[in-house]
Amino acid sequence: FQESLAVCQQANIPWTAANVLQLSAWLRTSQGEAARAREMALQASALQQATGDVNGEAAALNTLGKVESDLGNHEQAEAAYARAWALCRQTGHRVGQAQALTGLFGACMRQGKVETAVAHAQASLQLNRDAGNRLGEAIACHNLGYAWAAQHDHRQAADYYRQALAIYEALGGNEARMENTRRHLAESLQAEAAGSD
Repeated sequence: FQESLAVCQQANIPWTAANVLQLSAWLRTSQGEAARAREMALQASALQQATGDVNGEAAALNTLGKVESDLGNHEQAEAAYARAWALCRQTGHRVGQAQALTGLFGACMRQGKVETAVAHAQASLQLNRDAGNRLGEAIACHNLGYAWAAQHDHRQAADYYRQALAIYEALGGNEARMENTRRHLAESLQAEAAGSD
């Protein structure tokens, strides 16, 4: 990482340096080094902003949102995702908007802002459908299932989990996501059955 970053800096290629920093931030957070990852994501965002790469800045802010969430800083995560969403909206980058809205969903759910989270997930679902992003569509459906289950509307939750599962199965190769969705679907069906007794 350090060598790649140094080469980019010496060659005066700031956008590539920003991409190296952003990728390194993702790797660091997955290795449990969230504090270092935060520094890298902030640097990446600043570099992307300096180069005028709006979509790159939005991607760096999405990374920052994930890192802040991993650190338990859900308000800061929400702010980073909101900035990423606004930038992607400005450029018309629908998949980027949907990704930022997915991050906003998680940040809002963790803060107990369920209605706001649902609105973000619904907007993400529509953007993913419009863009033809089936994986994003499945993730949004799963998130809506999760939100409705949190509000004890298990019938609606099950409907969204079924939609997510159907897409995952059609796409293939998402075994962990399919298993997670199946588990949540079973829990919702069980809770719905218990509520109707």
